[in-house]
Amino acid sequence: MMNVTEFWAEARAAVPRLPTDVPHEDRVWGFGATRGHADELLGLVLAGVKTGTASYVWEYEADGEALPEPGGFDIVLDGSDVPRAVIETVSIEVVPFDQVT
Repeated sequence: MMNVTEFWAEARAAVPRLPTDVPHEDRVWGFGATRGHADELLGLVLAGVKTGTASYVWEYEADGEALPEPGGFDIVLDGSDVPRAVIETVSIEVVPFDQVT
């Protein structure tokens, strides 16, 4: 099973514009609450169907994490915590929940 460092090295070999440093551990995550949900949503990302995501600002605040910034990269894990995709943040919008598009 490939670890995050090995995955990042392969990703950089394929896409040389990626930063040298492996994303911080808080930028390595999987979608959803279950293995199945993580795999399903990852599949949509890999197929180019899912191109956006949403989070609660209060979760970042509670965890002491900074909000993602445009130009940042995340590693997305599958349901078995295997790194499978690199995604780039291209924009951030902070809006009330009922205004999420």
